[in-house]
Amino acid sequence: MRALDGRLPPTALTRLVYGRLGLDDGDVRGIVRFTYAPETDKKEIAALAPLVAEAAAAGDGAAREILSRASRELSLLVAPVADSLGFEAGTLALAGSILTHVESVRDGVETLLRARYPRMAFAAPKEDAASGAALLAWESVRKSDI
Repeated sequence: MRALDGRLPPTALTRLVYGRLGLDDGDVRGIVRFTYAPETDKKEIAALAPLVAEAAAAGDGAAREILSRASRELSLLVAPVADSLGFEAGTLALAGSILTHVESVRDGVETLLRARYPRMAFAAPKEDAASGAALLAWESVRKSDI
């Protein structure tokens, strides 16, 4: 928004977002209408994420900062879970669209977590989250039948 409202100069990201939404450059009201429209859901907002990665790859500083912030926030989500489970070593599957499709975010998360948990390893997920949940449920059923 800072580039949109004039606090910062226009960035590659702003041009990409305007283009994706079919808006004229500088149409801040159009961005606000899209964002707060009742028919705009999380999926539509998330569909703009690849534009951030594209702009960052082109050297856009604002986009790079957004991805860096995403890395920090995602690593902060892992820490309390890892701490409460005593999971300081082992292999953690980094799943989710941004972690599987945006290398700089995945690398940032790994770097931040490695600093906190030097014995933790990272891997791509072998299956999707639903498959993992089904497997855990199946294992729970099998254990309860014994």
